[in-house]
Amino acid sequence: EKHPDCPGLNWVVDDATHMQFQDQSFDVVMDKSLLDCVFHVKNFDDSILRFLREVKRVLRHSPNSIAVFLTAAPPQEVMPYLEWKAGAGWQVEQDELTVEVDDQSRVAKGAVAVGRSDPPLEVPLSKTFYLYVCRPSLAPPPPSAPPLNPFGIFM
Repeated sequence: EKHPDCPGLNWVVDDATHMQFQDQSFDVVMDKSLLDCVFHVKNFDDSILRFLREVKRVLRHSPNSIAVFLTAAPPQEVMPYLEWKAGAGWQVEQDELTVEVDDQSRVAKGAVAVGRSDPPLEVPLSKTFYLYVCRPSLAPPPPSAPPLNPFGIFM
């Protein structure tokens, strides 16, 4: 707990693939790097699906509700899960942010966003992060998703 004295915040240790919260408990769910970690565990496919289904379960089904994921995983890895593998039902907007990093790929507190200025800033080392903003689709999900071959490529 880095900030235990923040008013209005409750700190909870929980399993992100099986949360203790009731259905539709939150208007906003934010993830910064947990999705990255899950991509690196054994049998990650099942773990990612369970995590994303739990996020969807605890997120209110409202046009104002959002789930935000900030990750180093590029769209070709993440979007199949967000769009249909985890049960569809999300409208997804994505963006990328490239920031200056040090020689160990660490982002400094005062890191400069690269590529958002005109002309783009030139820095010796940079890293790109991806932002996925997911809103619950209030329409029913499609009946089935396109199959993937073993290499994760749409067939």
